Amino acid sequence: MKKTRGRKHNLLFIIIAGIVSGCGPMNTIERYVFVQSLEATSPISTPPVKLSYDTTYLRIRISPRVSILSQSQFTANTGNHTLVDINGGFQVDSTSTPRTNQNIYEFKGNNLFWRTPQFSASLDIDANADKHLAFSFGTNYCQVQNQKQFSWSGGFGYYLPYRTDVFRGRFEAGLKFQKSTYAIEYIKETILRSPYGNIVSDKVRFYRESVSISNLNYYASLVFNSARRDWKYNYFFQLTFFGNSVANTEAMDFSPTITGLTPGIILDGGNDNQLLFGVQLLLIPYRSLNSQTLFLPFVQYDWNL
Repeated sequence: MKKTRGRKHNLLFIIIAGIVSGCGPMNTIERYVFVQSLEATSPISTPPVKLSYDTTYLRIRISPRVSILSQSQFTANTGNHTLVDINGGFQVDSTSTPRTNQNIYEFKGNNLFWRTPQFSASLDIDANADKHLAFSFGTNYCQVQNQKQFSWSGGFGYYLPYRTDVFRGRFEAGLKFQKSTYAIEYIKETILRSPYGNIVSDKVRFYRESVSISNLNYYASLVFNSARRDWKYNYFFQLTFFGNSVANTEAMDFSPTITGLTPGIILDGGNDNQLLFGVQLLLIPYRSLNSQTLFLPFVQYDWNL
């Protein structure tokens, strides 16, 4: 009987010890994603300049435009590259464990490369619904690295109620549909730590994706202009904001919102039409981009039907 009692006591001790140990500190898992390289091709499709002129019902305006971008290649450091060795590489052993004694330097180079077309041509159609509201539709054509790309846009315009020959305005908002292609190389790291912070295991996996996607972005624009027929030149000024999705992946999202400031002049194009010359100043708010300020000169002809 004593022997049986001892076995029962031992079994009870094992059960209690198991419960206590199960309620104790557990190992933790940490997961990280690092971008090694991103190469993208995507256009910068700026909203057209919509002047405030005649607001006759069902008045239709056709506006072809040609523009040239001051720069077509951009580079940046995304800020989430792995640590590297003295030669700028990332070292792992045969078990996919990072060599932490070699990967000790911060990556100083660029791992984002973005190409845009330097030349683009667009065609926009605008129709007044009444004296305050208009609807617009447009398409943009460009070519980069022998790839022909079209983007499409649609929106509405609102003519501001205060109107004089010297100052009048129009608000525009809508959506644009465009394509982008990119190739990305990234690393997923999984670290298992003990309850005391020690690394139990450290494994990495390498990924590469080549993607061609279609993006839907927004745009908004506010244009002020003069309309004096006795002036040789009239003026316009545009303030615009628009999204520009380049790459959107699990590893990173590169979709800057671009701000545009556009001054320009308006010439009489004959038969109540207008010829516009302007320069768009584009501001791209992305850290470490080699050029965050761009210039886009353009010519636009407004043909009023």
